[in-house]
Amino acid sequence: MLNSETSHLNEDHLFLICRALELFPEEIEFVTLLRQYAVAKDSEYREHLNRRIRELQRTKSLSASTATLTSNSVDQQIRYLFAPLCQIIHMAMDIPAYRKDPRRLCSLLSIHLTQLKEILRILSQNDFIELEDDGLTPRKVKPTKISFWPRSPNDALSHKYHQNQLIARLNNTQDKDKYSFLATFTADENSFLKIKSEFQSFLKKVERIASESRDEHVYQVSFDLLKWL
Repeated sequence: MLNSETSHLNEDHLFLICRALELFPEEIEFVTLLRQYAVAKDSEYREHLNRRIRELQRTKSLSASTATLTSNSVDQQIRYLFAPLCQIIHMAMDIPAYRKDPRRLCSLLSIHLTQLKEILRILSQNDFIELEDDGLTPRKVKPTKISFWPRSPNDALSHKYHQNQLIARLNNTQDKDKYSFLATFTADENSFLKIKSEFQSFLKKVERIASESRDEHVYQVSFDLLKWL
């Protein structure tokens, strides 16, 4: 339903899902605005909603790249966040073999050619790539190396969506191609903040290592640090 352009949750159901995902009140407001924008027909009302969305984003001190939203870009960013395997194929475009022949991704990711073309179209509409007239061959690829989508109020929803996808992929990945661990420990609030800071430092190191490496494979890393008691 989230990937459908014609079907939408009603506001009551969307609110209940946001509560189940434990979103903060301002995040629920943001997701609700995105839903209203998606179903709105009147151009003036859509522009009003778009301005409100942008105001909320600026309030949260988001990345500068989100400060230049157009009316259409909100839709395209949502599609990028929630399209299956979109970020994986985005990174794959940095690898010469897949950039030259994207069709190779179909068998590797178990998707149809029509799905691949739709994801490539989403990447093109978000200005990550430029496509030839066939809608399949990249004419130009904006170098990326690593994908950190700007922090926004709907990140919690997107993260849980991709986390489920990552778990499913882990279950079908050979041990030599993955590294997973789970650690449970006692600590205090100050230690929690220090560990969180270490995560952020590690990601900066990952970004540096990735930027200096050859484009041969696509990898994905996910951190989960939370307080139980």
